[in-house]
Amino acid sequence: PGEAQAKLIATMSVSKKRQMIEMHAEVLADETASQKSRFTAEHDIALLRRLAEANEACREGGSGGVGTLGALSSKGFSWAGACRELLSLLEELHTRLATANREWQSGFVSHDGLRLLSKIARERLAKDPFLQRVDGRVVSECLRCLTRVANNADGLRAVAACGGC
Repeated sequence: PGEAQAKLIATMSVSKKRQMIEMHAEVLADETASQKSRFTAEHDIALLRRLAEANEACREGGSGGVGTLGALSSKGFSWAGACRELLSLLEELHTRLATANREWQSGFVSHDGLRLLSKIARERLAKDPFLQRVDGRVVSECLRCLTRVANNADGLRAVAACGGC
């Protein structure tokens, strides 16, 4: 098949080759869109896991002085670094929620994404009613994410059903 394929391609016109390339690009785009529409263990669940770890490290450092910083300390994160990582991950999640379809959001909800966002915000609000600057930004990012989830009927139902999570 290799030689026959090479001969066929060598005799094709440029316009035919261009048409084949465009068709191939469309197939790849469809596959990529299909993969992005599902909540996957490879990237999305890992994002939630990293978010939980960064939250733990940021909370530990803020409440106990130095803190152990959990898994992030082995990656060289200080308390401030863990908080920056938490904010960065929340921004990444917000972007993902803004561009995700309902199937992805459903996966996010079923993997306790709402519960995690609620937990992160509640911990900061319960810690001190007069939020420190970083805690205020974290709560703000959590609310932005929750707003994105509640942007459609299914998401709004999920947020309402979550209640106090």
